[in-house]
Amino acid sequence: MIVTVNKLNRRSTPIANVADKSNIIDTVSKGFSFDSIEQTTNAAGAWYKDALNNYYWAGGLMVDGATTETLSANATVTIPASSTLLKPPSLTPHDMPLSKSQCIVCSNWLKDNFEDKIIAAVKNTPFDETLVYAIACQETAQKWQLWINVADAATIIERCVFDASGDFPDTTRGAFPKNKNEFIPEYGNVLTQMLVDEGNKMRAMPQPGFPHGYGAAAFLYKGYGIFQYDLQNIKTDKSFFADKLWYSIDECLARLIKELNTKWKAHTNDMYNTVKAYNGSGSRAEQYAQRVSQFYTWIKAV
Repeated sequence: MIVTVNKLNRRSTPIANVADKSNIIDTVSKGFSFDSIEQTTNAAGAWYKDALNNYYWAGGLMVDGATTETLSANATVTIPASSTLLKPPSLTPHDMPLSKSQCIVCSNWLKDNFEDKIIAAVKNTPFDETLVYAIACQETAQKWQLWINVADAATIIERCVFDASGDFPDTTRGAFPKNKNEFIPEYGNVLTQMLVDEGNKMRAMPQPGFPHGYGAAAFLYKGYGIFQYDLQNIKTDKSFFADKLWYSIDECLARLIKELNTKWKAHTNDMYNTVKAYNGSGSRAEQYAQRVSQFYTWIKAV
């Protein structure tokens, strides 16, 4: 059995009213699984017992491998099968951008500041909040972990402007815009300078080895928001960049979930390849999925 709700009570016996808290042992989180050895039914519905004689209410469960769970005579909701859960890599990747302890600090910061918004964003999707935390750890946390104790949450979200590829010396980029000079003819000097200025706000924040930040530069950065929505998307989503919508965690989450849903449709019931495709293809995307899987495993364990 797989837990499909964010928190589910583990009880010593079945009870007729789920509001009764008298026999709660502890709680388990979404994605927790166990082997059921017995099923019983009472006024509250079906209950499943594990090998340690603990009981779980069926309204928060689904059968491993199933795609729906009937909650009442009149309601059925679609739930992803257990095969969609992200599994740990066989070995911890050697080049993780964060250590385990740093990962937990960053995921806790996200949870403390944005848990409700993240849970709302993943509702009725195949994804869970842990995956959101893991992707943020992979995408940007290596940078903003340095800011947690010196800036508020809103400022940290606003300063997530990274990836100067194509403009930073000795780097190249394949996607549009390859660099600032390719961007200006299509979007003008005003928008270009605004984005350059936003990059310089980020550069003024503490950086590895530079507690007072970097000096200003004329680079056009290509990744915006805590999940790094790429500047190539300006062709279909200009407002996100022109109106600084990456300042909003809700807007960032909306783009993340939209893109993940697109990849999920191409890799149904395969969360690993969904995450891999979110980054692209080839060896770098494989490395990306391995890292996210490891972050997911660390966070889920906590």
